[in-house]
Amino acid sequence: MSEADILAWCVPFALAAISAVFLVLGVTVPGGASWGIAYALAAIGYTTAIFPGGDYGVAKAILEDSLFLFAMAAMARGISQRFQRPPRDVAASAVVALTLFAAGLALILYDSVPAEIAAVQSGCAAFAIFAATQMRDNLQKPVNRALFGLALLLATNLMAQNVIFFVDPSPQLTTADWRQSSWAFFFQLGGIAFGLLFAFTALIAIGLDAVERYRVSSETDLLSGLLNRRGFELQLRAATERQGAEGALVLIDVDHFKAVNDYNGHAAGDMVIAGLGALLDVFAGRLGFAGRMGGEEFAIFVEGADTSTGAARALEIREALKGVAWPLPLVGIQVTASFGVAAARPGESFEAAYRRADDRLYRAKQAGRDCVIAADVAIGTKQPGEAGSVSLVA
Repeated sequence: MSEADILAWCVPFALAAISAVFLVLGVTVPGGASWGIAYALAAIGYTTAIFPGGDYGVAKAILEDSLFLFAMAAMARGISQRFQRPPRDVAASAVVALTLFAAGLALILYDSVPAEIAAVQSGCAAFAIFAATQMRDNLQKPVNRALFGLALLLATNLMAQNVIFFVDPSPQLTTADWRQSSWAFFFQLGGIAFGLLFAFTALIAIGLDAVERYRVSSETDLLSGLLNRRGFELQLRAATERQGAEGALVLIDVDHFKAVNDYNGHAAGDMVIAGLGALLDVFAGRLGFAGRMGGEEFAIFVEGADTSTGAARALEIREALKGVAWPLPLVGIQVTASFGVAAARPGESFEAAYRRADDRLYRAKQAGRDCVIAADVAIGTKQPGEAGSVSLVA
């Protein structure tokens, strides 16, 4: 076996190895299995290209075209799966069928390799453009922009190759002499380069996705679906320490939660936690962000709000919670909560804002629960229920 043969066999082996990696990752990674299939098909395609066609030159060319087209279709499908977009399998099958029909006509009727190559590369470019359209609304991350750019670059490169190939003054190529031409080497080299570059970028994207999932899971409370205490502290710290940032911190404690667990079971308690989490998530979507601080205590940060605005939002949450119609085993039970509100001042620490809100939450519970307290009171001069600087909202 010559050095050229060894080099030629390295390509399908490398693609097969990449395929195996993606197939393994595909168990948990959206799009991984499709990319694994794409590289497996490409590996088979480059393997068949090593052998001479002989009397089966046209059939062999169509087989190779099919493998590369289906590889591109699988690549595009993996992109769709990664970005949770519809894969359009019927349209993809139609593109493959139409492209192979055009390639077959070019070879059978005219024995024209340029026309065949143009048809196949146009089909591959269509899949690359489709893949780019599937990513267009998810370009916030640099790695997604890299994948988007690669797809557009591939489509542009394929169509440019078609133009250059057609205007080339060299003698007309046929299936018999195509494999030994410099054009064949050039096209195959371009395909391999893109395949390796895409694999490298996709693996980076998968790795970054894993890091992001780990970060989110480490900052998320599974039962409520909100931020956990660590995640909430990190977001609040970033918000309050930003120059000029302001907002209201609202602490929420479910009233008589122990009784809910004792008389209705822990499943009922979990239902209350999950239900309040869903309610706060709705409010946080337009107000700021929310978290479960532990047990039955929650928090929500109202961005850009002062104490009075935070208290008004707390009242909305309080009324919404009281209006929830709970299913079994809580049918007929009204769940209430106590609220403490404090302004998170620009540049102050998380602990300072939290301490003020927690003090007011404690006063709300001391005042009889099911209320909102959003102002300080001088210890020893006012009691929780008296008029003055205590804001006690029933």
